[in-house]
Amino acid sequence: MDVAAKQGRVFVLPGILARGPEQIADVKNSIGGLGCISAQTYLRWNPDKIAAEVAAKVKDSLESGENVTILGISIGGLLTAKVVEKLSPSERRRVRVIIVDSPHGAETLMATSGPLRWFFTSGVYRCLGEFGGGILMSLFRQPPKDENIEVPRTEYDISAYQARVKRTAIERLKGHSWKMYGAQVAWMCEAPKLRALRSVRELTYIACVGRKNDTVAQPLALNRWRAQLPNLQYVDVNTAHAAFLEASETWNEVFSRLVGPRNPRR
Repeated sequence: MDVAAKQGRVFVLPGILARGPEQIADVKNSIGGLGCISAQTYLRWNPDKIAAEVAAKVKDSLESGENVTILGISIGGLLTAKVVEKLSPSERRRVRVIIVDSPHGAETLMATSGPLRWFFTSGVYRCLGEFGGGILMSLFRQPPKDENIEVPRTEYDISAYQARVKRTAIERLKGHSWKMYGAQVAWMCEAPKLRALRSVRELTYIACVGRKNDTVAQPLALNRWRAQLPNLQYVDVNTAHAAFLEASETWNEVFSRLVGPRNPRR
């Protein structure tokens, strides 16, 4: 068995408005402690097709004797259930799943309150087209707030570091499809079916708690996940939603701890 098989493989399902390799760039070394990383990038939003493709890769890794971890970030966390559904009972028992601050229905998404929920779930967003939708989506491309950016002790120029983080965040938010964004938001508004996750080897939910998280309503989302999944372990992180870029030190510590010995609360 080669080194990769001994260490394992991590399949990363990124969040909304995120390309896999970009989203995990600032925590890749910590996640890499789990083994080789395969980070998905969504070219079109077809949850069933994406889940089938990832499940096929998971099956191949399991057949090769690798330890497998599926890391789902935000909407990617919801996708993990669809991936696991396509695995056999014996395969599920060999898979570990980590969920990062995933919503659970429209009520847990702060951006879909009031009329905005209908705007996306009814499909009206499609009428804007890519041009009009792109203009509207640009309004959502807000850089991280200064108070949410953790400045490493090795950085002496705080303002320059914050400006650099903001520029990187804005660049990563560019080049996304409005129609795919709308379809993803509409899909996240649905109440997810998570039952398949009950049979995985280990299931951990990382909740971004506190005022910094203005994307997913916590602990409401976490409590809904716990209501469906009695095997769910969870840990709390005091950062903005999946803030790997602006709070990289915190998240590297979290992922390093998840790789090694840990005792998440139940």
